[in-house]
Amino acid sequence: MAKTHVRRLPVAVEAGSDYTSVFELAPAPIASPERWARAVFEGAPTAYRLALRVGWRLGLRLRLAPAGDRGAVAGWTLTPPDPRAAALTSDGPLLTARNQVDLLDGSLTWTTVVGFRNRLGRVVWTLAAPIHHLTLPWLLRRAARRIMSVEEDPHGR
Repeated sequence: MAKTHVRRLPVAVEAGSDYTSVFELAPAPIASPERWARAVFEGAPTAYRLALRVGWRLGLRLRLAPAGDRGAVAGWTLTPPDPRAAALTSDGPLLTARNQVDLLDGSLTWTTVVGFRNRLGRVVWTLAAPIHHLTLPWLLRRAARRIMSVEEDPHGR
């Protein structure tokens, strides 16, 4: 498979939200949307996963499911996925958030939608958004490498 590339796509803010970003990974190795979501968030290095969880809980004040909850991905509630899409949702006193994974024509799009509950939510997300813009492309590229390596040798040899 060709080298994957991540780019941020121009997008209008989704109706009923305050912030929307879309990143595209192309070409995307073949995997289910749930597998992609797990590879992105749960496949990150341990220290990174911890930093993400601390940022989500203490910074963004999101309510997360307990570790090990199979109905969740890294604490985010997983909507019943279909072959082309899966959504991870969480909310808290400051904001609501959804990460949508869509697969179409050999590419993956990761859409993040945030709604502010109050002014503090807006301020907190304004501080967090630049971190999101740096972190998500790195996580997507890393997940693609992990998924490709399993495709090439599913037995890890």
